[in-house]
Amino acid sequence: MASNGAGPTNPAVPVTTSVNHTEKPDKFNGLDFKRWQQKMLFYLTTLNLARFLSEEVPTLKEGEQNAESVSDVEAWNHSDFLCRNYVLNGLSDALYNVLCEKKTAKELWESLDRKYKTEDDGAKKFLVGRFLDFKMQDSKLVLSQVQELQLILHFLCRNYVLNGLSDALYNVFCEKKTAKELWESLDRKYKTEDAGAKKFLVGRFLDFKMLDSKPVISQVQELQLILHDIMLRG
Repeated sequence: MASNGAGPTNPAVPVTTSVNHTEKPDKFNGLDFKRWQQKMLFYLTTLNLARFLSEEVPTLKEGEQNAESVSDVEAWNHSDFLCRNYVLNGLSDALYNVLCEKKTAKELWESLDRKYKTEDDGAKKFLVGRFLDFKMQDSKLVLSQVQELQLILHFLCRNYVLNGLSDALYNVFCEKKTAKELWESLDRKYKTEDAGAKKFLVGRFLDFKMLDSKPVISQVQELQLILHDIMLRG
């Protein structure tokens, strides 16, 4: 789970949210958890609430049932309530209905982290692993193997381009199903902007065509190198 960087804090100190102009993260719908998590963490930090993502609920020990101690715990519970509901309100309605039963901000945050960080990392590792482990086999038709590789590469390319967009742009362009469709939409809208080396590399990838005059293996390797460079540039 992402660390909020806050050290132990006396629960006796009530938390007041700071005045800020930080944009609230878009609602999380189950996709791109890592990006949403970092934005929500920063947002909660600006509100002085991030520490409640990792703090345990304070308890009153026997003999500490005085007015001050009770007030301290009530102040902590109020701030935790705010933090928990900021996170809940950052979820889609479907996820809200599933996770609203979590009683504290820490329980809610850790539940999200366990489920979606694993899924995010797993899906990406699976696809990148398929790409890195891909080998041409003599027992299969060359054309079908090339098509399989191109499908993997196009999916990876599309997602790397999408993850390079802001949340607002992501929400506009995530409906594009292929890397080519996504890139052409971006190009039409922002064609006057220079995206540098990444634009050149993605353009090479999308324009790549297999040629009968060149060995298949060398062309597959060339295609893999282009995508590898795109991935390195993020």
